[in-house]
Amino acid sequence: MTPDFSDKRLIIIYNKIKEGERLGPEEGRLIYQTRDLIGLGHLAHMERKKRHGEKAFWVYNQHLNYTNICTNRCQFCAFACDDGDDNAYSLSITDVKTRLQERMDEPIRELHVVGGLHPDLPFSYYTDLIKTIKQVRPETTVKAFTAVEIDHFAKISRQSIEDTLIALKEAGLG
Repeated sequence: MTPDFSDKRLIIIYNKIKEGERLGPEEGRLIYQTRDLIGLGHLAHMERKKRHGEKAFWVYNQHLNYTNICTNRCQFCAFACDDGDDNAYSLSITDVKTRLQERMDEPIRELHVVGGLHPDLPFSYYTDLIKTIKQVRPETTVKAFTAVEIDHFAKISRQSIEDTLIALKEAGLG
């Protein structure tokens, strides 16, 4: 029995998944465009169960927020502070190392690193941050920085975004 999708176009994808057929570019666009998130979730779950049965997979990770000082003031962020605010902080590289070492007994496989657009930290801080993570936890994948942060780093380092990403990857960014 076909699920009751609010976006009836998803029935095409449902039938392809059911028959084990590969999705094409048109279905990819449909997945991106649909507003039927419940239906899309149903399709994703259907495919996951088909591939993996009742098994579930996860990655054990650690989040590291190196600063909450940010000049951007995104509408969705309740995290940012101005430099000098009572709750403002920026972790030194030594602080980062300490935070990582505090959890060495945990099987962490990924480090998620996000902060703010700090007005005063030099680009070398960010490469040193990644190098420190890889020094303390060489086995982890470093997933760090938003696109907005990368743009900020390019500006403060006076490099192209491509060269900024190259430098961050050379430091150990995954």
